[in-house]
Amino acid sequence: MIIPQLSWVEIDLGNWQTAQQLLDRLLQRRSYALSPLQLHAVVTQCDLWRRQGRLEEARQLLEPLVQSNHFEDKAALGAWTVLAQLYALNQQDTAAVQALDQAVAIWQKLGASCDEGLQIATVIAIYSRAGQTARLQTVIDAIHACPPAAPDSLAHVFRSNVEGVIALAEQRWHAAATYFSEAIPLFQRIGFVYHEAAAQQHLAEAYLRSPAAATHTEAISSALHTARDTFERLGAPLDLADVETLIKQHNLRRPRPASSRTVELTPRETQVIALLARGLSNRAIAEELVISPKTAEIHVSNILGKLALSSRAQVAAYAVELGLLTRTEPD
Repeated sequence: MIIPQLSWVEIDLGNWQTAQQLLDRLLQRRSYALSPLQLHAVVTQCDLWRRQGRLEEARQLLEPLVQSNHFEDKAALGAWTVLAQLYALNQQDTAAVQALDQAVAIWQKLGASCDEGLQIATVIAIYSRAGQTARLQTVIDAIHACPPAAPDSLAHVFRSNVEGVIALAEQRWHAAATYFSEAIPLFQRIGFVYHEAAAQQHLAEAYLRSPAAATHTEAISSALHTARDTFERLGAPLDLADVETLIKQHNLRRPRPASSRTVELTPRETQVIALLARGLSNRAIAEELVISPKTAEIHVSNILGKLALSSRAQVAAYAVELGLLTRTEPD
């Protein structure tokens, strides 16, 4: 399972080219029949294509395999979940609900574990949009029955995000904003840039739908422009289009930093900003600068604090605007 798992991690970190190379190594060696390992890789490949807007390619690869029961249960759960998202993005709401029903049925067959439940809960908007309140409530109740995750665990990060998704589905706007505000810095800390951008978009949507939307204009603009920058850098055209539509609909200008924010940056911090603008994770920054990952994390945290920004994508965007990328050499 190592290559599919590594690919998922690289996708979450925003290293999509690296993920594709790993998947190519495994899938190009396939024979007439796909091995179980390759079937897991197919699910990962199709989810990457979904994020890249290659919906038809993903559907054509995945649909025949799930319909002919090629997958063992765990892989089938992931496959049906991805297929449900593909149908939803193509406005095929009935097919999306049916695919999600398949995923939920497999999840329940496997014992309705919390880990797989978090995976399913991220797409419950499919049930919400289709008015399937009973199905929606079944998933929500199962998630709420899960014990709390350890504060420093990956499950805790995704649990905060999923609770935000659930709150959106239940139209609890303030609660949704609170959960996404908690999830965003957690995603930033582990470098899961796509999830962070999606959470920024959801945060803005929660604020926009709340009665107090007018009091959150700056936060909405900041969140949407942050998400926009990340989606554009990653090459996620459908997500990018959604965010740009919201920005235009609400006439949200990009927040500009005060020029004084650059005064206290050290040469090393300016160097780190340049690497952030290239999309490097903390680990990659550490390797580039020959420092420890912890030191890189501290530099990033200090930069966010000094510039009064909330995300790595904002730092990169402002660095470009202010011309900081020309000053990359430490004293």
